[in-house]
Amino acid sequence: MKNCRLVCLVVAAMSAPAFAQTPDADDDKDRDKPAVQSDIVVTAQRLDAARTRIEPDLGASTYTLTNDAIENRPGGETRNLGSILVQVPGVRREGSGRIIVRGAAGGVQYRLNNVIIPEGVADFGEMLSARLADRTVLITGALLAQYGLSTGGVVNVITKSGLYEPGGQAELYGGSHRTVEPAFEWGGSRGGTSLFASGSFRYSDTGIASLDGSAHPFHDRSREIEGFGYAQHILDAGSRLSLVLGNSNERNQIPGLAVQGISGAERRHGDDTSANHYAIASYQKSDERLSLQASVFGLLSSEAISPDEPLSLAVDGVSRRTRDRRRSAGTQVEGAYSLGAAHTLRAGILLSLDRQRDSERSRTPLLFYSASSIEHRTSASGFVQDEWQLTPRLTFNGGVRVDHVSGLDNSAHVGPRLSLVWSAPAGLTAHAGYARYYAAPPLGDAAPRSILVGGAASTPRPRGESDDYFDLGAQQTLGHLVLGIDGYWQDAHELLARRNWEFSPLGRSFNYRTGRLRGVELSMTYAKGPIAAWSNLALAQARGRGIVTDQAEFTPAQLAYAATHDVPLDQDQRTTGSAGLSYRLGHLLLSTDLVVGSGTRRTVAGGPVNGARLPAYATIDMAAVYHLTMSKEHPLDLRLDVTNLFDARYALRDGTALGGGAAQWGERRGMFVGLEQAF
Repeated sequence: MKNCRLVCLVVAAMSAPAFAQTPDADDDKDRDKPAVQSDIVVTAQRLDAARTRIEPDLGASTYTLTNDAIENRPGGETRNLGSILVQVPGVRREGSGRIIVRGAAGGVQYRLNNVIIPEGVADFGEMLSARLADRTVLITGALLAQYGLSTGGVVNVITKSGLYEPGGQAELYGGSHRTVEPAFEWGGSRGGTSLFASGSFRYSDTGIASLDGSAHPFHDRSREIEGFGYAQHILDAGSRLSLVLGNSNERNQIPGLAVQGISGAERRHGDDTSANHYAIASYQKSDERLSLQASVFGLLSSEAISPDEPLSLAVDGVSRRTRDRRRSAGTQVEGAYSLGAAHTLRAGILLSLDRQRDSERSRTPLLFYSASSIEHRTSASGFVQDEWQLTPRLTFNGGVRVDHVSGLDNSAHVGPRLSLVWSAPAGLTAHAGYARYYAAPPLGDAAPRSILVGGAASTPRPRGESDDYFDLGAQQTLGHLVLGIDGYWQDAHELLARRNWEFSPLGRSFNYRTGRLRGVELSMTYAKGPIAAWSNLALAQARGRGIVTDQAEFTPAQLAYAATHDVPLDQDQRTTGSAGLSYRLGHLLLSTDLVVGSGTRRTVAGGPVNGARLPAYATIDMAAVYHLTMSKEHPLDLRLDVTNLFDARYALRDGTALGGGAAQWGERRGMFVGLEQAF
């Protein structure tokens, strides 16, 4: 808590004088970008606007991070999406890289240019690089009927385009923990065809979150390769084709932990290898009244866990190797049609075919066990809704969504969606909404799986979650200052939660009979001239009652307590906050970020389940970026980043909560330098 108070004082001291500075609009980094305004560019911009009209965020809680905002923050584009989204209200990140939005364990849905990326074995927030994003938008709250099959919200990434940003840049980044990361970006166009590509390789001694909070975890090396490509071709004034190709490969060592009685007092837990390959092809057609986008998508995803067998046998008495492989393909067709000045009709369909094969090889000193299972899932969804402008300042949006997911209950789930948005004079906007959600358990969780050698499969299996979600918020713009408040109330039936396996990144879902999630979020942004500042504070509560699936994973005492008490969810964090400030002085940019949390849940021996909290924590990152313009067309950026400035040692989870798993600790202090040369 001393670190927390010190960080708050530092941020306050930096912010107070900064807001009094004189604006300097000429210091925008984008001043070096060519201002191309050909007919092709104008057509592409019109099609981009039409695509946005298909996927509105009316009545939802929406937070947008531009590429410039990301580059100006500590770490810049070297961070993945999960790392940058922690600056959004109500978002926190687990040690695995998965983000938690408003305490919902149901996760988020990722989209590229409004097209769904199928759910992978690993979380895409950890896999997707910030380099490919022109804008990253988190949409949460009472979502419109376009969005479904997820309770946390939607992360929509609008990718960069070679049409708008021709040229490229090469980057070399590295520093603490033996981190080295070379990367590149390139974009260009000819006629109606444009291309954008990015790629990176990262090596570091910090991969998976530390098990003991040490600054230099034992056996924790990480290697990551990421590549992305986007191509579009303008067919005519109202249509285009686009193609997205992406790839991510990671190999992480599972950190070691000191074990009594083992020679060397170190325990190696093996390797975690994952790969994701995805593709999206889209056709867009737009005119004055109709905007339509039809897409096909595909995904190949895998993850393998390989333990150190001799030490696992010596310590646990069992060694288990697992491999999960997933194939997904589908189509998404959505459109918007203007019925007149007051009505816009939107409708769409989604069909996804998924197949997952899970294999497991377990060994004890006396026995060997091998098993595999295959799960097929078909998801079919459709929606229709009407955006009705009741008055010039009041807009109503009503719709309905139908979801059917095979392999569970083989029935349709109907979700009505309603929202009202009022735009008042003097910059005030208010919204209220209701949404009925349905979310299936992650693919693979519904298939029977052996827990230990000789153990029976857990029954009954995880089931889908349904929610009634209410959201109410307002935003006030006062010149360069924007203030916001948003409150939500979520009642869940068959609430999904996660049971983690000890010393393994893998886990399995289970259901509470009922769940309640409540919260309020406060936000502030300020931007004028060389100054940009933001802050937010989220107060939340997440509870579940009655464990009704995968009961073999829990002790009789845990089941009995959960049957009669509201149990705080493992990821329940009462207070989450973040803040930041950037200041540009000529060619020099200084920035700082702050993240604070009150601590997630743990169980104390003899106490109630999840009845205690981990200690509160605060971390601060700082950055300095100098923009050299020896060649105006090919500038050079020099970067210095310091993460976790005060070297706070804080736990993300300690393994005692109901969800189990190994302990996870936040990354310790690091210092990094980077060079980014345009070409």
